Amino acid sequence: MGNQLTTYSFEYNETDGNFHQNPGNTPENTHGYKTVCRTQIPVWYPFNNMLKRRYSFTPGNNPSFATVKKEWDDYLLLLEDINNYKDY
Repeated sequence: MGNQLTTYSFEYNETDGNFHQNPGNTPENTHGYKTVCRTQIPVWYPFNNMLKRRYSFTPGNNPSFATVKKEWDDYLLLLEDINNYKDY
């Protein structure tokens, strides 16, 4: 659990529909992966779970990188709203 606060690059391969957690030992944006964001595990996993519920990730039906990136941006706005209202 000690590594949960480490920042990782989370990358997505649109062709395969796979996500990759890059701790920095591999150059970003290689092997068909594109960087979605740099963040920590406790922020990423709920987002990843949401995507898996929303999209099928079956061959030929994977969301585009642009779609995943837009979902990430919207997710950050939602987290900000939740944080702003948690003491409401």
